[in-house]
Amino acid sequence: MISTKALGLPLAFCVLALWTTEVSGLADDDIHIVFSTDCGGYQNWQAMALSYSALMVGQKGHITRIVSNCPDDADFAMMRRSSYPNYHLHITPTFSLDEGREYFPYYNKPLGVDHWIKNAVPAVTQSVVVLLDPDMVFVQPIRPDGVRDKNNILYTGRRQKSEVTDAVSLGHPVGQQYLIGSGWVTFKRDLICGAGSPCTTVDHGTAIEHYSLGPPYLLHREDAKKVFDAWAKYVIKVREVEGKKVADMLSEMFAYCLGAAHHELPHERLDHFMVSNHRAEGEGWTFIDNLEEKSGHNPCLGTHHPPQDAALPLLVHYPGEVIPIIDPAKGGWKFHKKHMPHNIYDCKAKVPGWTSDDGINF
Repeated sequence: MISTKALGLPLAFCVLALWTTEVSGLADDDIHIVFSTDCGGYQNWQAMALSYSALMVGQKGHITRIVSNCPDDADFAMMRRSSYPNYHLHITPTFSLDEGREYFPYYNKPLGVDHWIKNAVPAVTQSVVVLLDPDMVFVQPIRPDGVRDKNNILYTGRRQKSEVTDAVSLGHPVGQQYLIGSGWVTFKRDLICGAGSPCTTVDHGTAIEHYSLGPPYLLHREDAKKVFDAWAKYVIKVREVEGKKVADMLSEMFAYCLGAAHHELPHERLDHFMVSNHRAEGEGWTFIDNLEEKSGHNPCLGTHHPPQDAALPLLVHYPGEVIPIIDPAKGGWKFHKKHMPHNIYDCKAKVPGWTSDDGINF
């Protein structure tokens, strides 16, 4: 058997699951996927990879890229180009200047998605809103009603699995488990959410069960309007009240938790939406190991797709160093998004010095 570590990024980028339009409730295209970026080349290529992977797996619905902090000479025409048919660009004001005192890029996402859902043209009418990070690619489609085979839901919480569903509905948002913990319940929450807010009564256990999560966040459109509005306000308040003792990225993620808790929208925290860190619990690596046991081939070189009913994560998230393969005798390789040239899609770009088969050979 080839290990999960050896397969890593090549498998996740190349395995494409077959899809169907048959659903029990909401239509497959009743969904709007959104992600936030700046206007630099570093996130331009990530946005292209995300939208192209969506096309390749048969994703339905609309995709919007939100861009913030753009220079006057930004190439918006280039950013609007995509092979994905229902692709949009939403341009926001500049958010990252903390009252003129310092640059704080983590305002971009919460303030950007709030600006988008209030000002999008055309207006957001789809029932389900899905918030991704730009450094994600699709392995199979995201559907409003969740995965086709409910046996493929992965959950590691304190309830019975029979009590859990990945279908999004009004009042029932869903998200991917992240090991961010429950530190936000120690904040001066009355100064952030307001005295008497439901966010002030959440305990550590509930915070872990329902709020220790991150992208993809999946919400009904009306819930998204409420959470995004609170998120945009609280990310500023977290910084004002708690200061720099909260890590920059965590201040944004904890502000989301506070906003959802304020509106009494505990999320279904699930594990199967993505793979990212092979050392972390709460991700869909079991799917990858089981798939390789059945297939026994390199999916990048072969012509066979996994079985139609194969359990797979929906996304690969590559926020940092992904799947390092280190063997003192054989050498090794690793993928990191910061190693990629920003003009990787230019014909003159320098191609990275590894091939899709490098990891398979270990």
